Amino acid sequence: MLKNIIFQADGSSLLLILPLLICCMLPLITRMFQKPAPSSLASTETDVWFTSYGINEAFEAVKNHVFSWRNDVEVKPSSRFSLFKNKTPPERFTTSESIPPRLIKFSDPIEGNVTFEFTETEPGGTAIRVSYYPILRDKIQKMRASFPLKIPFAAGLPCPACGKPVFPDFKVCPFCGEKIK
Repeated sequence: MLKNIIFQADGSSLLLILPLLICCMLPLITRMFQKPAPSSLASTETDVWFTSYGINEAFEAVKNHVFSWRNDVEVKPSSRFSLFKNKTPPERFTTSESIPPRLIKFSDPIEGNVTFEFTETEPGGTAIRVSYYPILRDKIQKMRASFPLKIPFAAGLPCPACGKPVFPDFKVCPFCGEKIK
């Protein structure tokens, strides 16, 4: 029956079905022109590391690393037949908030936002806390590897015999009984 309606000699039934098809296809057509959000932008990751840099030096080092990301971005040449030939690419890794030397936030339209927080540690050095989207994981790991690592002791200096942390004012190690000089 549907076959008879579609293939009528005058074609008027085809004109009636055409708006119905357009209405059904409209959601698919609109999705085709939307930029999909990567699934890796669904949640953020956090990483913390300690460095022997002072807080101001660490702040500047992070800022310089992120500015180098901006320069490393590949710009794809536009097609000869592109409608958007003269469209300038969006600026990458722009500073959205900065409170030197404690906080700096960068925003990127493609790879998402990244936030760095800096905290001075007691015996010297800086703790760097970064929140980022998983798409930036490789860049963050390469940055972290370029910083000199500092391992802070929670309670004090290590015991010469057992290596466990001991407060500086202790005369004897509470773990192994070794005399501390």
